[in-house]
Amino acid sequence: MEKNYYLFSTLLMVFFVQSLFAQSITISGTVTEKGSGSTLPGVSVIIKGTTTGSVTDFDGKYSINTENFENKLLVFSFLGYKTVSVKLTGESQTIDIALEEDATGLDEVVVIGSSLTQSRKKLGNAITTVKSEAMLKASPVNIITSIQGKVPGAQITQNSGDPAGGFSIRLRGPSTIAGSSEPLYVVDGVITSNLTTNVTNLNVSSGDAAPGQNRMVDINPNDIESINILNGAAAAAIYGSRASNGVVIITTKKGGNTNGKPEFFFKTTFNTSELRKKLDLNLRGEEFETIPNSTLTGRLWPIFGFNPADNSLTPFRFLSSDKFNTTRFDYQDQIFQTGLGTDNYFSMRGGNDKINYMASVGYLSNEGIIRNTKYNRLSARLNFSHKINDWISYDLGLYFANSSSDEKPDGNVFWSPINSVNITNNNFDITRRDANGNLLAVERTRVNPLTIIEEFDITQDVNHFIPNLHLKIKPTDKLTIDQIIGVDTYKQEGNIFIPIYPYDNVNPAYFNDGYLGNATANVFNWNYDINVSYDTDLSENINSKTTIGYSFQSSELEFRGAQGRGLDTSNNPTIPLQFNPIDTKLEIFGFFLQETLSYKDEFFLTLAGRVDGATNFDPDNRSNFYPKVSGSYVLSILKPFSFSGVKNSIT
Repeated sequence: MEKNYYLFSTLLMVFFVQSLFAQSITISGTVTEKGSGSTLPGVSVIIKGTTTGSVTDFDGKYSINTENFENKLLVFSFLGYKTVSVKLTGESQTIDIALEEDATGLDEVVVIGSSLTQSRKKLGNAITTVKSEAMLKASPVNIITSIQGKVPGAQITQNSGDPAGGFSIRLRGPSTIAGSSEPLYVVDGVITSNLTTNVTNLNVSSGDAAPGQNRMVDINPNDIESINILNGAAAAAIYGSRASNGVVIITTKKGGNTNGKPEFFFKTTFNTSELRKKLDLNLRGEEFETIPNSTLTGRLWPIFGFNPADNSLTPFRFLSSDKFNTTRFDYQDQIFQTGLGTDNYFSMRGGNDKINYMASVGYLSNEGIIRNTKYNRLSARLNFSHKINDWISYDLGLYFANSSSDEKPDGNVFWSPINSVNITNNNFDITRRDANGNLLAVERTRVNPLTIIEEFDITQDVNHFIPNLHLKIKPTDKLTIDQIIGVDTYKQEGNIFIPIYPYDNVNPAYFNDGYLGNATANVFNWNYDINVSYDTDLSENINSKTTIGYSFQSSELEFRGAQGRGLDTSNNPTIPLQFNPIDTKLEIFGFFLQETLSYKDEFFLTLAGRVDGATNFDPDNRSNFYPKVSGSYVLSILKPFSFSGVKNSIT
């Protein structure tokens, strides 16, 4: 009897627990607009991390019948309003929410120059803004990858397969035949170089085969607050000829008023990289006969035959149809790997109404999908702001990055591992070694891909420093004087070692006797900008903002290198190869005048002009004039667009 009692009690407890877990709760409420109190239809209400949710009806009401979601967040989101999250208690709840309009609509102030800002509705030209939250969703390695797919009309392509390989951005398509089509990059008012300098493969002259890193890879995406992209021709009125390919304006995170208590943030991510799709290869176990006992034996294609009339070697004719059995291999299994990576970031911010700061340090390690390729970056940033009094303040920014990479030849070069896969017949076991552990030869004149991966030593080290000082003076409420001085300097050093191959018949044009190369690029850029703005009301309905500015930029590049072949027993070159050093200096200067008239804060007209000069032009034809005329009208003030959620979104 006692056993039956315990059995009954146990069954009762199981039934009770099941009923408890199956208990349904109801979450309901009304969503209104903060301030006006009007109800908002069409608001998305969803339990974060689930597919459970609802949408408010015409009266702003919603109701969700669900299971226990204790401590989950109920998220309210609607176009033109700030997103709100509320923690659930696990019981039936009535949650009424008043959504606040998002200030990042037409009234949002965006950075359009070194220290120039303008409300979005007054711009009169295209500008795309990418916020930090959108950039960091995919844990990008660098800034360029962080904006892929987020900028309408931008063509972003990777030029190199290395973990820190170069990227190119085309905002307005190719704009020059011989020069660069890259946009101008501005980081916190500092015009920053994004040169792709080849310091590893000096033997590769130029073109798409020339490897290199864009220097934007040095900027830690975790430090970025927002990126504004001006891809219209009107940007030239602010930056002159440098803006012909568009402008990418990067603003980093600053401190804030935390009542003197510092705020700490730490993030770490782990990622893997792998080949998205392997190439389809011919693994059929037979092969056409090639010409026996000749330099063509074993080549990839039997494209030569003998003319029976005179027994002469003839390309693409009299080909043999005889076949023999063979074993084929998939070299991709030995060349590619699953790359592992980690991104660690720590920041501290704080301050009060007078002084605030933001400091951060980050460490990135990222393996490539090619074996023995890797990229490491250590970065540190300090942003300090001080409001001395009501009319003068300054911002100080310091950024340093050190990066190192292990690379392999890329592009369409003879010894690229990928190129070896494409042009080497796949009937060789590339893993075979002799008694001394040396890899064996493959197809004649070619290099065993594993020799490239295991024996080639290609490294690159970079130290990059970007300081800036921004001084803001406001003598009156109407007059503002902004000055920025910034420096962008880095040292980029590359080394390459190609050993003497332990097998014969490698094409002598590609250093079968070994190769050693070293190159260093020293870049020093600095710029000074001063902008004076006067903002006043001409009448009750008309506002005028006049801005005059001057800018100066100096860029210097010093490129040195040495290379040689014919390595001796100590791997020192005995045959020097010619290398021509490069020294360049360019100065760009100009001033602009811009006038923006506003009528009832609805219609806006902007007139601007810039006179630009550069020292690389003839002194008699050194200056150019860049005009700008633009206008805009806020359509959302019209009655058809005046309902909530749209009134702050259309221009």
